[in-house]
Amino acid sequence: MLQLVRRFASEAASQHRLCQAYATLGLEEGAENVKERFLQLAKKFHPDSGSVEASVDKFIDIKRAYEVIARNTEGTEEQIGVDELIEKTIYDIRHKAPQHRQYLEFEGYGIGPPSKRHKQYQQYRVARAVERASEFIVDKTLAQDSLHEEERNQVVKGVSRAEAYYAKKQKTTNLIDRMVEDMIQSSMKQGGFRNLKGAGKPLKKDETNPYIDDMEMRINKILIRNGFSPPWIMKETEIRDDLNFLREEIRFERAVFLKTRESGERRWNDAVERFQTTVERVNKAIRDFNLIVPSLSRQIFPLNAENELKKALDDVASGGEDSKWMKKASQLFDKWHTVEPTRYEENHVFRDFLKELRNLWRINRS
Repeated sequence: MLQLVRRFASEAASQHRLCQAYATLGLEEGAENVKERFLQLAKKFHPDSGSVEASVDKFIDIKRAYEVIARNTEGTEEQIGVDELIEKTIYDIRHKAPQHRQYLEFEGYGIGPPSKRHKQYQQYRVARAVERASEFIVDKTLAQDSLHEEERNQVVKGVSRAEAYYAKKQKTTNLIDRMVEDMIQSSMKQGGFRNLKGAGKPLKKDETNPYIDDMEMRINKILIRNGFSPPWIMKETEIRDDLNFLREEIRFERAVFLKTRESGERRWNDAVERFQTTVERVNKAIRDFNLIVPSLSRQIFPLNAENELKKALDDVASGGEDSKWMKKASQLFDKWHTVEPTRYEENHVFRDFLKELRNLWRINRS
């Protein structure tokens, strides 16, 4: 089934190229005057023809189109070589060109001075050789597909189809590269590249950093393997924890203020002052951290107290009564009201409230 699909795909591609070739010559598919049409266009577009419409690229396209039609035409005179046909039929073009002609060699390919045209012609020859080599490989593959399956799969037992395919790939032309490639492919055919260490696993990530001293990197790895961390990592962890606690605290205090209103205004003002003081302390720790961190991408931007406070107010306001801060404030507020005021004086009640608040925050932080 696979052979039929591949053969059908190859035939479809060949038929498509043949249709394009007829279209390039301006003929309908299956026309008989292919040779006459080719000679007419060749005399018209040949670089040495002296024609106003002379074009190297157009002439090469016409030449390739005729080659495709000639290869796909059996039993006709179109199978004659294109180069030989040009030499025989447009010999007068080369000798009747105007005196100021510039393209006397390199098959008329290229523009500019001789050195530049020589370089362009070499590139054209390489491209033409690659195209012909690919066509030869396709034809050879089709011929091999027609052979018996046992004759095509003469490989060592146990070697996969992919390994056999790469082992039969075309060899390189360089002597040393070809010798090495032959040795590699021979080893592949014998299964020498199977069960390699690390086969099928991702490559080991290279963690080297050109901005860090090698000795310092090795010391850091030793510390990490033994459960220690570099100072900047420990400081970063502390800063992250302080930031999370700071933001959660100011949001909770805002929720408590919304519950208590006027009676909690003094508490809210104290919380704002405490928040600003803590932000200054965290910013100092951030500046110290940025001086010792080994990479710029790991640095932390300092906090802006006003922006952080505004963001906290917006979060609590947008969350409404269903936010986690409002729920915690409601729990604390209800628990505070369950205490009998008659048993304590006013200062004792406020002191117990602060104790409960501190205990609740310790539980949440843990």
